[in-house]
Amino acid sequence: MILLSKSNYVKGLQCSKLLWYSINDRSVFPSVNAAQQHLFDEGTLLGELARKMYPKGLDCSQRSNEDNIKITKDNLKKKKPLFEAGLSFNDAYARSDILVPSKGGWDIVEVKSGTKVKDEHIVDVSYQYYVFSNAGLKINNCYVMHINNEYVRKGKINLKKLFIIEKVDVNIEGIKEKVVEMNKVLIGKVPKIDIGPYCDAPYSCTLKELCWKNIPSNSVFDLGGSQKCWELYGQGIILLKDISSNVELKPKMKIQIETVKSGKPHIEKEVIKEFLKTLKYPLHYFDFETFSSGVPMYNGLRPYQQVPFQYSLHIVDKTVIHYSYLCLEDKDPREELLLNLKKQIKPKGSIIAYNAAFEISRLKEMALAFPKYRKWIESLIPRFVDLLDVFKNFQCYYSSQKGSASLKKVLPAFTGKDYSDFVIGNGGDATLAFLSVAKGLIDASTVRADLERYCGQDTEGMKWIVDRLEELNNSKIKVHNE
Repeated sequence: MILLSKSNYVKGLQCSKLLWYSINDRSVFPSVNAAQQHLFDEGTLLGELARKMYPKGLDCSQRSNEDNIKITKDNLKKKKPLFEAGLSFNDAYARSDILVPSKGGWDIVEVKSGTKVKDEHIVDVSYQYYVFSNAGLKINNCYVMHINNEYVRKGKINLKKLFIIEKVDVNIEGIKEKVVEMNKVLIGKVPKIDIGPYCDAPYSCTLKELCWKNIPSNSVFDLGGSQKCWELYGQGIILLKDISSNVELKPKMKIQIETVKSGKPHIEKEVIKEFLKTLKYPLHYFDFETFSSGVPMYNGLRPYQQVPFQYSLHIVDKTVIHYSYLCLEDKDPREELLLNLKKQIKPKGSIIAYNAAFEISRLKEMALAFPKYRKWIESLIPRFVDLLDVFKNFQCYYSSQKGSASLKKVLPAFTGKDYSDFVIGNGGDATLAFLSVAKGLIDASTVRADLERYCGQDTEGMKWIVDRLEELNNSKIKVHNE
């Protein structure tokens, strides 16, 4: 008999093919990468902290479901909070993060690393309620314990302020029938299911690469998260070039299709010209790298607050000068970062960032945290120019961008340079590198050069893009849309 666990039940709701492979053939799943492992580790840490809210609790966790059920039944008699309590009913099996005795019964407490209750959390708790109540327990209340993102650390972590315990209403309608159907799926052949919006909802499926392997390049799915791509796919249209001109589309989508069909970029020189007019020398190409953590690592931080630990600054005047800062220690890097930046940035000239709102927000947060830098930081804000403005509406667009205006797509499209041979090639990698050093998992010397190379190319890359925009602006060669 297969006991349908809570996690597999949730997978089955998303996709029966995902459920089948989760039980019958794990070999098709990709290995856990560093980013995923970090999320698992964050969840484990939060779970351990949540348990400390119930100091008299008993741990019921066991490797096998049968052993877990046995120790749970033994510990239920002790009327104490239970961690990882597990019970089964017919073919359904569930473990509860925390089971708390209350008024002749029990309360279910599900711990989540997010900052609010989501629909999928209700589904999760409802399944637990269904199993536990049918297994003979009186369940009085159900709660989701999640992170309070308004909490600010001051000294030792205050668990009562870090967490919010929110009561939720469960819905068990249809669970019995779904469990029966899912168990039929598990003993059958691999379900034949086409791709659909459920591939990314409520979670991005770990088997997406397997199921999407036959989707060709320049497909309708490059149109982004719009429902339009699924409408077109449902009509049998897969390639962008096959979309009829009479199909109603947003302007950006029309540009995407235009560049694929023509094989030429879409360049609106007037947009480039107006952008270049806003630039004032010396030019400062600027970029932050940040980390965040569900449990604030240092005083004055909120959960998941983005904290700069690195910046790169290319200053272009008569010559090009590169400055940088990188903290690879277990400490709050912000004040030292500001001190260095204040020495290096010029009192005049444009500060160019890609998606500048991010850098501006981090600076404003640091102005609040370190008031002595407030006036200086406020003087920087009006100087910011957002390079993303040239690309966000696809007024300058190559088909190779695949519907994205991110720096990682724009840079290779417009300059031919990319991050393909970088050890650290994106912001997520940079964050993990910092956190690994701060937690003592790796030595700083192993990642310093790679971090400096990565962040340095972000700012030098912006310079290369602006140089290319100046070439296009000065070029007498007509582009496709002229």
